[in-house]
Amino acid sequence: MTRQACLFACLIVVLAVGREATACATRHFYNNSTVGFAYTIMPSGSCSIGPYTGPVCVIPAGQTADLHYPDQSTNIAVVSLDEGATFPGAAFALQIGCNINAGNTGNITMNSPAEGDITTCGKSGYPCQPSKKKSADLPKPSHN
Repeated sequence: MTRQACLFACLIVVLAVGREATACATRHFYNNSTVGFAYTIMPSGSCSIGPYTGPVCVIPAGQTADLHYPDQSTNIAVVSLDEGATFPGAAFALQIGCNINAGNTGNITMNSPAEGDITTCGKSGYPCQPSKKKSADLPKPSHN
């Protein structure tokens, strides 16, 4: 390996380690809908609503929860509490740097208004549409 290649490889490692050590600022779950939502973060991180802080939050209709992401990649899950009629539930990967890796999510928007934020439908210009699937239609985890 040439000296330049070695220096470049070392720089990438330093940048990756430095980036991993940078915590996300507090992010938010904006529930603009008329139904509650459940939010779960695992294996680390938390959410807060009122005096409660923990890995699972129930965000009532029209309220906002604070999201506290760890300094590492993690997983989050979101589902509406109307048996999935508004949002049937999905799991997402949270990348280092507060970006939620998500495709088309329908009645929720990831990384809006800021990286790591979650916003539900329900305000003018973003009405909630009926979901095509309900939670009961989703695959159940197997317990072997």
